[in-house]
Amino acid sequence: MPESTLISVVPLLLLGAGAVAAAMLFFSLRGEAGELRRRMATMEKAANTAHVQCQSRLEELGERLRQAEERPASPPGPPRSGLNLNNRAQALRMLRRGIDAQTIATSLNLPRPEIELLIRVQRLSASSDSATSETPGG
Repeated sequence: MPESTLISVVPLLLLGAGAVAAAMLFFSLRGEAGELRRRMATMEKAANTAHVQCQSRLEELGERLRQAEERPASPPGPPRSGLNLNNRAQALRMLRRGIDAQTIATSLNLPRPEIELLIRVQRLSASSDSATSETPGG
């Protein structure tokens, strides 16, 4: 082949190779775009499912809240004291032995103010008993 023919064919060959490369690139990108669309559709379905589940859970919680608000509030009972008769008797015995209030409260696992109140009541009761026994005719 003469050199002039070769020079005239080379641009056509390069143009053809460029066209083939462009076509391959086009179809490759088209396939990737389709794959991305499928992934997005799958992710969208999963997101919609999660959204529906969250919405139904939220509605369920709202209904439970409405039911709780409609229920009449039960009045709180009287505060419970840890000082029952057994603990009271033990505390008085320990007090008679000369044990201080903090030690009694700690050993009986009771609040110190309750023990101090018991001590005050016991002293008032003892002074009241001694005052009534000292009065004539009593």
